[in-house]
Amino acid sequence: MFDGKSLKDWKVGKNASTFSVDSGMIIVNGPTAHLFYDGPVKNHEFKNFEFKARVMTTPGSNSGIYFHTIYQDSSWPQKGFEDRSIIRILIGNERAAYTTSRI
Repeated sequence: MFDGKSLKDWKVGKNASTFSVDSGMIIVNGPTAHLFYDGPVKNHEFKNFEFKARVMTTPGSNSGIYFHTIYQDSSWPQKGFEDRSIIRILIGNERAAYTTSRI
């Protein structure tokens, strides 16, 4: 889904400059924005899948991952589910425990 080089097959509504790609990673830095997969894999309709992500945050970050959404130009996704529990949060120099979850 992510080729590690570009945001090909991904769509961003408002504030597209928030997302960039560097060193094989999607970098998120800027005003509130949402990135939607819009590529050919399974016609972007997924069922019974496993999802893995390596996520780094900094103090004060606010981010999450939405599943089963549809593209929209602005605002918070109106369709789908947000799962914030899979994100490991840095607190000072210690890493908070994290859990995986099912939706």
